[in-house]
Amino acid sequence: MLHTISNRTRSARTIAATLATLLAITLVAVGVHWSAAPTPAAAHTNVKSVRPSKGGTVKTDITLVAVIFDGSVRTARAIVTGPSGKVVSSGTRRDPRNAKRFQANLKGKATPGTYKVALSWTASDGHKQTYGWTFKVAK
Repeated sequence: MLHTISNRTRSARTIAATLATLLAITLVAVGVHWSAAPTPAAAHTNVKSVRPSKGGTVKTDITLVAVIFDGSVRTARAIVTGPSGKVVSSGTRRDPRNAKRFQANLKGKATPGTYKVALSWTASDGHKQTYGWTFKVAK
């Protein structure tokens, strides 16, 4: 009977050691998984408003398009194409009075038709984003 108890004890110790090893492996695996998990991304900067408005209609005396962001932006670029499909903007610059506002001047007088704005920017967190809209110039 003593022999049977020692076999049971040995079996219990073996099972306990195996369970402890499995638990340790599981905890290490979970820890590695958690440490390898991506950290949440910072909120990106989005377009707050545009001028002319998306889908809006303006007069032929328009001289620029503008965008205001809801946060800090490193750089921004707006390319405006006119009804003929040709680029009618002449570069994008930050508004010196408002760091969140960028504007692109238009070349010459706007002709009636639909204009497209392709906007790209790099947010302060380094994320590159794009946005686009159209507007119409009335006759």
